[in-house]
Amino acid sequence: MWKVTSSKTAFKNKWWHINQEKVVLPSGKEIDYYLRDKHDATMVFPLTKDNNVVLIEQYRHGKRRVFTEFPAGLNEEGETPERTAERELQEETGYSGELVKLGELARDAGYSTGTLYLFLAKNAVKDKQTALEPTENIKVFTMPLVEFKKKLLKREINHGLGDSCLGFIALSYLGELK
Repeated sequence: MWKVTSSKTAFKNKWWHINQEKVVLPSGKEIDYYLRDKHDATMVFPLTKDNNVVLIEQYRHGKRRVFTEFPAGLNEEGETPERTAERELQEETGYSGELVKLGELARDAGYSTGTLYLFLAKNAVKDKQTALEPTENIKVFTMPLVEFKKKLLKREINHGLGDSCLGFIALSYLGELK
């Protein structure tokens, strides 16, 4: 285990809270280590009654390209993961559905203290307007579950570890991985 001897905020804005920690390693060496703190997020696998997966396409500036993704977002202060799932699904796609919690993952465990909560939204229906943030330019589309499975297995759905994990976990839950 590492021993933390001090911690301070190095940078903070709406999306990032970076802590600088002084830690003593098991070897006795002291180093500075930076962590992204309190950065929980929620991701949703929306599935319609007729087995279409609701997906989004969105430009991601870090990689400077458009990715196919699931609706997802940061949990707001005091917000439950379930509420975040409902809110992000509505804001990004205009859909709602019956939520089933599929699990949670460590978010970038090497440099983040956050958790990624994973949900399936069964019987998803488009019943609202989207409410995009100024940085979001999202295209919403559906894909048959059979086609989604093929694309995921061919690594064509590859936005991030969370998206890939949620894809496989949801397919497993639905009995589609045999």
